[in-house]
Amino acid sequence: MKKLSLIIVALVLAIGLGPAVLAGAQPSPVEYIETLYISNTLLPSDGYTQLYEVVLDDATPKADLIPLPDVGYGEGLIPMEHADAIACTPDGTRIYATQDNGLVGYYDLTVPEWNTLGTYLIDGTTSFGATDQAAFAGDGALYVTRNSDDSIYSVGVDAGPDFLVATFAGRITNGATAAVVDVYGADIVFDENDDCYMWTINSRTGAPAGLYKFAIPETPGDIAADFLGTGSQGFTGLAIRGGGAVAYPLLGSRTDTDSISIINETDGTLGTQYPMYLGGSPFNGYIYGDMTVGELAVPNEEFYSICGYKLADWNDELIPMPGWEIFLEIWNGDSFEPYGSTYTDEFGKYCFTDLPAGEYKVSEIGKTGWDQVTPEDSYIIDLPQTIVYGIERYTGDVYGVDVLTGASWLEFAMPTPPGANSASPNGLAYNPLNGFFYYTDYQLGTTPDKLYFWDGSSQYLAGQVAAGTIACGDMYNGKYYYIPSGTDDLYEIAFDSDGFIASDEKLADISNGVHRWTFDGDIAVNDGVVYGWGKCGVSGHGFEYFTYDLDSGDFSFIKPSYQQSLQLAFGSDGTLFGHRAGTGGYFYAIDTTDASVTLVEPLPEPALQYTDCASGQSRYNFVNTPHLFCFDETAWAADGEAGTTRFVESPGNWATYIDYNLGDGSYGEPVEFPLYAGQTYYAGKLLVWDDGTYIYVQYIASDADGYAPEGYCGGTWTGLSEYHLQVVDEFVDFNDYRAYNKKKDEYGAPIPGSFDTIWEGDKVTITDEIVVDISALIDEENTDLYIAAHAVMWWCGYDCDVLAEIEAALGG
Repeated sequence: MKKLSLIIVALVLAIGLGPAVLAGAQPSPVEYIETLYISNTLLPSDGYTQLYEVVLDDATPKADLIPLPDVGYGEGLIPMEHADAIACTPDGTRIYATQDNGLVGYYDLTVPEWNTLGTYLIDGTTSFGATDQAAFAGDGALYVTRNSDDSIYSVGVDAGPDFLVATFAGRITNGATAAVVDVYGADIVFDENDDCYMWTINSRTGAPAGLYKFAIPETPGDIAADFLGTGSQGFTGLAIRGGGAVAYPLLGSRTDTDSISIINETDGTLGTQYPMYLGGSPFNGYIYGDMTVGELAVPNEEFYSICGYKLADWNDELIPMPGWEIFLEIWNGDSFEPYGSTYTDEFGKYCFTDLPAGEYKVSEIGKTGWDQVTPEDSYIIDLPQTIVYGIERYTGDVYGVDVLTGASWLEFAMPTPPGANSASPNGLAYNPLNGFFYYTDYQLGTTPDKLYFWDGSSQYLAGQVAAGTIACGDMYNGKYYYIPSGTDDLYEIAFDSDGFIASDEKLADISNGVHRWTFDGDIAVNDGVVYGWGKCGVSGHGFEYFTYDLDSGDFSFIKPSYQQSLQLAFGSDGTLFGHRAGTGGYFYAIDTTDASVTLVEPLPEPALQYTDCASGQSRYNFVNTPHLFCFDETAWAADGEAGTTRFVESPGNWATYIDYNLGDGSYGEPVEFPLYAGQTYYAGKLLVWDDGTYIYVQYIASDADGYAPEGYCGGTWTGLSEYHLQVVDEFVDFNDYRAYNKKKDEYGAPIPGSFDTIWEGDKVTITDEIVVDISALIDEENTDLYIAAHAVMWWCGYDCDVLAEIEAALGG
């Protein structure tokens, strides 16, 4: 009996040293959705085939059939009279079905709906004809067999001009006898290695019917298939559970017993049968009831991370700020919509983890009293991406690498690389708090190495490290961690605000002296755990992978299967990568649980060799500085307190004046008078001197504290934006500049705007010398002068709550 349909194929991410390639974050074990499908041709000439989901019950055992949702023809029905083959895409969204005349369409599982596409064509013109076997390979390619020439073809299923074009892949022969295999009936299915299993039910060509296995050749031609075993069962469909894993047996659908049977994939022998049930009753296929069963294997989605720090720029220092809320949005195709938020931890760090691929916006909502410095608005991040850094062998130049895309770029060309060998400089680490790169001179001598840093424009010597030759290093929360070569001693370096070494302390013998790594390898730190890859100095140990918890002191190690040197770095997505410096730019993803490695493709361009790598985590920092609030106050120069020496009675401190006698001050030694603002606060000084003909006056803001509006702290008098000056020799001269009140028939307080010398402009801390001609005011008998010096002074300070938050972050 002819096979009517087929479905399946597994998309598998393998972890190991074979051909598997990582294309995302740290891979985790693949999970499979055990979704099986089967088709049944109905009565002759009724024009329909019915599709079912199959649920296997291993305990009973039995197989329950559930019709797929109605797409306009009835439950599970599609408009094909005799669907010879079905195959589900690896992503589980479509079931392609082929009628015995070559007509093809698909059932869209996401909507659901049915779409008729057309007929398979060879060379774009020749009708493909009948096919009984179809399956998707792991790379998403659809393969079908053609009854008329016993060959297998690939079929384009992407939208475009090549849609439904069948391309010859090979004619299938018996590998032992070279006889052509009759591909009539039953089915094909691919396993996780893309080996194809095929069950045939006819020996017309002389090759036996039964189970075959073969691989699709790179060059079209005859395919020598391995014959595994024969059997009399007329299977209509074939599948592999476990996502196509070779450790799982095959499944075959049967019309003779209305059941699904386990097939041993090594010899074709049969195991447990699963009788089929529909609606609780035994299922009885029609006389034309060809069936197939398939499994949809869905690998875990790859996930990524976005991390950064919240920093306060205060007194030329970047201070990590805990407790700030950071917001995440995701692009939905039209706009960004909220995705979530998180708060910075005690180190000022935030992380969004388990993010699917997509475009994201990371932002913060401004707090009262703060100005955002970096970024100008928000970060727009397109995942997947994961950044690490490497220091190039021989040149010392430092590159950034997006390991997922293979893109790399020069971060900076080291002008004078420290060290004197091909592997120096070394010990590369990136400080995400300030963007500095640290590295050692790697002298390979008895004197401990020196540590240097690059601040974005220049290289500096950070200081002498405490011990040994440093071929490994990494940053964690602004501190540099290293293990001197030939030891198991873990050190921690802290830095001052300028980036120089402030302390260098040994934390622990992490293996109690049992393991001594020569550090033909590296370390990387993430979430408080040191991960290491080093060549153990103990005979026979070889390369080892180890971890050390900074908080608990727990140490563990294993001997990985990959026995080569790797330079370690955590990518910005949280994946641990190892760079093989002895190869052409290769990076491997390292499973942190078992140290298995997976080659990452594409290879970086350019493919450089890095003597050491640095983690590129926490790249998206938010930097804020306290907002400077400024307030203006009127101010007066006085001999004593403001208002005590006046040229008219109160009210009005604008009547305050100072008394100056000709010759009291000179250019070199001026007389100094205090400027008072806000009635009583010292805000600056007034300098006065003369040369006998002219008097000179200069205003200077104090840059002193002592005054603050309510709720504001930490400020100073920063300058003045206005002054009014009058110099007279008699008090009556001041009185000419008062407003006359007609109702009261009296003069009010002096009007400073009417003083002889006035100025308004941008705020200054020191005014130019103000020159007043006094030749008409003085003679030998009159040398006493009166000066009214008024100003608008500015006090600038900060929100008290903001300064308290900074103080708390500093541990005060």
